[in-house]
Amino acid sequence: MVWAGLPIGTPLELRMDDLVDHQHKAVAPEHARQQLERILRSRAFRNSPKLCKLLSYLVEETINGRGGDLKEYLIGEVIYERRYNHDSARHSFVRTAAGRLRERLASYYEAEGLGDALGIEIPLGGYTPVFRHRFTPAKSLPESESCAVLPFREFTDGSGVSPLADDITDELIQRLTYVPGLRIVSRTSSFAFRESNMDLAEIARRLGVRQVVEGSVRHRSDRIELSARVIDSRDGLHKWSGEFSGRLPELAKLQNRMVQEVAQALQPGTQSSWLRQQEPSLSAWKLYRQGRYHAERRTLDGWSKAVACFRRALEIDPTYALAHAGLADANIVLANFGETEPAPAMAAARVASETALSIDSRLAEAHTSLAAVRMLADWDWEAAEHSFKEAIALGPSYAQAHHWYGRLLSHQLRFEEAMARMELAIALDPVSPATHAAAGMVAFEGKWFARALKHLEDALELSENYPLALWQIGVVHVESGDCVAGIEFLGKAEKILPSSCRLLSFCGYAHGKVGHRDIALRYLSRLSELSRSRYVSPLDIALIHVGLRNLDEAFALIERSIHQRDNYLCWLASSPYWSTIHSDPRYLIVAQGVSLPLPL
Repeated sequence: MVWAGLPIGTPLELRMDDLVDHQHKAVAPEHARQQLERILRSRAFRNSPKLCKLLSYLVEETINGRGGDLKEYLIGEVIYERRYNHDSARHSFVRTAAGRLRERLASYYEAEGLGDALGIEIPLGGYTPVFRHRFTPAKSLPESESCAVLPFREFTDGSGVSPLADDITDELIQRLTYVPGLRIVSRTSSFAFRESNMDLAEIARRLGVRQVVEGSVRHRSDRIELSARVIDSRDGLHKWSGEFSGRLPELAKLQNRMVQEVAQALQPGTQSSWLRQQEPSLSAWKLYRQGRYHAERRTLDGWSKAVACFRRALEIDPTYALAHAGLADANIVLANFGETEPAPAMAAARVASETALSIDSRLAEAHTSLAAVRMLADWDWEAAEHSFKEAIALGPSYAQAHHWYGRLLSHQLRFEEAMARMELAIALDPVSPATHAAAGMVAFEGKWFARALKHLEDALELSENYPLALWQIGVVHVESGDCVAGIEFLGKAEKILPSSCRLLSFCGYAHGKVGHRDIALRYLSRLSELSRSRYVSPLDIALIHVGLRNLDEAFALIERSIHQRDNYLCWLASSPYWSTIHSDPRYLIVAQGVSLPLPL
């Protein structure tokens, strides 16, 4: 994004208590300070205290009308406590620090700050910040409040119900995502700190939140006691605490009360219209939570186990809307990864999501599932986008809705909007390797390769040897011209997922592209052998032919995949590894058949 304009901070640019940007639009000091705080809390800055101190000083001096006095020697004395002899040429550390600050600000606005309404820039040749009203591709989530629910502690009578506290925590997180104006960190990120010895303030800082909910569960025979408290991480003070007790079969009612009171403590004045009142049977609820646990592992085995749990929950309680939505999601993901035949899986997902909505029309999870069906199976992009927006309006902190909506935007070649949406998903799920990996692939599709690698490396930092990140790093390297490194990373992923047809397809494609024809043909043979006992997408075979430049074979397989209504077709326009086919006249027919946009 290109910005132009003059720095603020001179008397002519100050209007009473306002700052003025290059378009003479008022920038109130409180808005400038709010933007500064947002930047300082970001992942790009929060572990760099010296850069935070420097940026804070420059911004505050400018807000207070002293921007024109910001000289190198003064910054050195005030910020770095180094005395100058007025020979600034001998003291380059301020210029070096300012250069790092400019780079870090640029990185922030390319990623986490992409959707921010106000920009801060340090122009070359000076130290006075420029404030910019920015035209953003996507609206940010409300800034009002942010919260993480940490795993509840459990005290039992030895009855062995150890997952109960986790299930209650998960339920609370899931329900709070519906509170308007409240940003709730997702389960994956909150549970990452289960065994942590960090103090509360540090956990809150790492999760990028201000408020934290802690609690405990006591279970004795058929009695259960829930306690919860809301803590302000800035000063450690308890804003609210409450206890809820009753018989175990009354757990759903107790949770309804707890959710409502916690929401009021976090967001005073919140209306209860967002609160779902469905009270499933205890056994169905436990099976649903078990399915959620498997799904949160974000592995193919986990999703398969989730399907079984959701089905068993629905056998007990066919009116359990969330279990229907969970079953829909599991079918969608398994079809997406080529692990099951797409048509029956997506048909099952459609039935499940529509059934969930017939039971509860305000269920964000079900609207998200239906949106994915409309995108991946119907190729009805407009209807899918409408459903994603409906889901986000109902559950603004539901990270999966932002994630999957980002995928739609990327498939439609709306890459800047897609990245803004993925950054929102990361803000809601900051320590999830799957979310960082997904953001990396959207950046890759926008051909921001360095940015893609940064997200994928973040995923590996969060989960060493995370196979999806290794796999996607390999793909990025192959498409950016470093096929040797790409094949190495794909090989690492293959050792972890040796029977993933989609991954084997990428391995064959990479070897074909680099000229290793015999190896690519061996991958083709492996897929052919696997197809005798399981589903193999025609597109997985087609991609290897693309790497080998056998485009006639590739298009024949693509045509077959259209008849099968393969989900994977949605990636044809956006993914660089399919770009070889874009110049072929036959691609125009394919794009029209799937309602895909033509490449930019």
